Amino acid sequence: MRIQEVLSKRLALVALAGGFLAMVPAHVWANALPIGSLVPPDTGELDISNISGTLVGVTSIPPCINWSGGTTCSTPLATTNFTVGGNSALFSNTPSATDQIKNVGTPPPPTETDFETVLGGTAVGGATVHFDLVQIVINTGASAGNCNSNAAFTTCTPHNSPFTFTENSLGNGITISFTVLLNAYTVSSAGGVTPYSASFITPGIQTFSGPGTPGSNACLGQAASITEVQACEGNGGTITAGFTAVEQPLASSPEPIDFSLVGSGLLVLGFLGRRRKRA
Repeated sequence: MRIQEVLSKRLALVALAGGFLAMVPAHVWANALPIGSLVPPDTGELDISNISGTLVGVTSIPPCINWSGGTTCSTPLATTNFTVGGNSALFSNTPSATDQIKNVGTPPPPTETDFETVLGGTAVGGATVHFDLVQIVINTGASAGNCNSNAAFTTCTPHNSPFTFTENSLGNGITISFTVLLNAYTVSSAGGVTPYSASFITPGIQTFSGPGTPGSNACLGQAASITEVQACEGNGGTITAGFTAVEQPLASSPEPIDFSLVGSGLLVLGFLGRRRKRA
């Protein structure tokens, strides 16, 4: 009889602790994005395009990017709208004033709060998703690739630049790409973040604009090529192009709420166990 009584009390304690855990909301202060709860093939990918009507000003190395197509980055904190794409439940595809991206100043800040904001989808209850800029990936070593060639499929990432220039299959046009690292969250980053990598790329250069040096065709609307883009930037010119981006979550950390729930359950068991001993 004594053994049955002890077992009954222990089962009651476990049941009580389980009931306590069930009463705690699943996301009390865990603000990292719920990547693990997404239904495959939803990976949490965010696609953005039409940044200010596909007009983007890319100027100078180190980088200055005025997403609204201006010729300077005198207001690096200015923002512009973009279009949200993809099929993730984390993000809403409904056009919204929340969908914004900040300019990149010169020199680029090491970090930037709310570099992007996106209207959240059903997986986050429509909450705004914040993306803080963690790092612009810059080639701090020697130039990578062949920066003196315009041959088909040639790539070039100049020294101290985030931009990779790639010639097309005909050697008569290029794309520009660069990568940034972001931390995504809702409400507050203090409750946890989800690391993201964002790859920006142009579908092709549309426009060069002055100034060019006397006798030089750089920045004067000539065919886009690796050498001409570098000459244009070197002469203080502006490159205008359309950008799109694919942003994908990296390996994420466990949400803090998981550990707090486990700890709370253990505290309840310990407290009730001490009461039983004193009785």
